[in-house]
Amino acid sequence: MLGLKKGVVKLVPHDPKWKNLFKKDKNKILKSCQGLILNVIHIGSTSMPNMLAKPIIDMVVGAKSLARPKKIIEKLELLGFVHDKDDDVEGRIFFLKGSDKRRTHHLSLVKYEGKNWNNYLKFVDVLKQNKRLAKEYKKLKHKLSEKYKNDRASYTKAKAGFISNVLNGKL
Repeated sequence: MLGLKKGVVKLVPHDPKWKNLFKKDKNKILKSCQGLILNVIHIGSTSMPNMLAKPIIDMVVGAKSLARPKKIIEKLELLGFVHDKDDDVEGRIFFLKGSDKRRTHHLSLVKYEGKNWNNYLKFVDVLKQNKRLAKEYKKLKHKLSEKYKNDRASYTKAKAGFISNVLNGKL
């Protein structure tokens, strides 16, 4: 299963098919944005074996620069990714793929090897290497998914402290 209704939080067991779905999109993005971006990485819970996840593929695209992202935005939109300006934050341009009834992808465009890029990769790497932290995160996600079934924003916000503690080596 891939995709969720906008705003809904429903966790499912890891699906090995997600890796291949990501690879197909990665190849399309690299080809379309050649010369503008440097890499595309599968991030988030769908990239972690044995992790509960919203069935939405999370990916990060590393650009040489975000100074003039217009060309990259145009190319990603031609591939079906919609720029969601409401979820842009400093150093990250956010995209969605799929309809409000079945959102399938989240894409973050960031500066390659910048702070956001490094944090996305570090979080996944730490959880892949530390079974105890991965188990804690899985438990937290399950608890929060029950509490915020129809409020993705609150679910995401409630996980932020755990993520920050992992990134800062406090757990």
